[in-house]
Amino acid sequence: MSEWAGGAWKKQTELHFAELAARVDPNDPSLANAAARLCREASLFDRAALWFERGYRFAAWSGDRSEAVSSLLGYGALMKECGRLDEARRWFLKAARRAARTGRRRSAAETRHDLMALAAEAGDVSEVIEHADAAVELYPLHHRRLPYLAHDFAYALIRTQQYALAYPLLELFVRVVPRHHLLPGVATFAWAAAGRGLVHRYDDAERRALAQISVDQQQAAPSLIFLAEGARVLGQWSRAERHAREAIDSAVRMNQSRYEQDARALLADVLEQRPITRADGEMVEVYPLTRHFEIRLRRWKPRREVGGGTSQNRASGSRA
Repeated sequence: MSEWAGGAWKKQTELHFAELAARVDPNDPSLANAAARLCREASLFDRAALWFERGYRFAAWSGDRSEAVSSLLGYGALMKECGRLDEARRWFLKAARRAARTGRRRSAAETRHDLMALAAEAGDVSEVIEHADAAVELYPLHHRRLPYLAHDFAYALIRTQQYALAYPLLELFVRVVPRHHLLPGVATFAWAAAGRGLVHRYDDAERRALAQISVDQQQAAPSLIFLAEGARVLGQWSRAERHAREAIDSAVRMNQSRYEQDARALLADVLEQRPITRADGEMVEVYPLTRHFEIRLRRWKPRREVGGGTSQNRASGSRA
């Protein structure tokens, strides 16, 4: 029922039955982790923490090493979403050590992916490149998270104004991911298009993002922040202000304090009409890595899965 509800975009029903499933079969760590992820997406952080802790305990008890790593990664992502970056790093490193001990390439890839996203939040470009390079090699070609790794790497590039390098990765991303998992990726693409001065591509991506926001309120605030950033790059201050204010309203409504803080900081910059400082030049050292991402994205196709509720991960890029 949870998987059906997720595929039908009935988020409350998906969460309700995921938690029921985890209670009916309390010894299955995958069900606890699935309930935890949905609680995290719904900003029910205390409940998410309890389910991740339970998932880890059951996984350790049953010897399910893969789900143990998933619990650690999920808890780290929860800390990251709460803005507790030092704690997030500690949990990701725990997951990395466990994945290394078990020799599981997919778990190691997911761990590197999350460490890369955390490094992007901290603005550590060298660490972003290190983890991205490792993760793209470790992920199997058709792994469900591969496009999201490309998105998160592109997001890290955008934060350093490397719009030309990020743009082709995001263009491929919005082509391959399912429509109901486009956010916030299509808004990130709009930001990159604005950085390249492609107003018509920004306009089109903005339209697509706003249409999806109407049915995906959970991703509304970060998406609106990225649209505001794009409008700011274009110097369209009233447009940027509108998106920033809507991001604040959405974050308050969804109890997303971190995004509310980000949106308020962005709104202050917009009201002062502070322009973006352009990068001095392209980061030539990432050319081979971006090319590798492009090749793998062109060949990527999702594996067929039953339902859609808990099988996909969202693009995780967000403002620090």
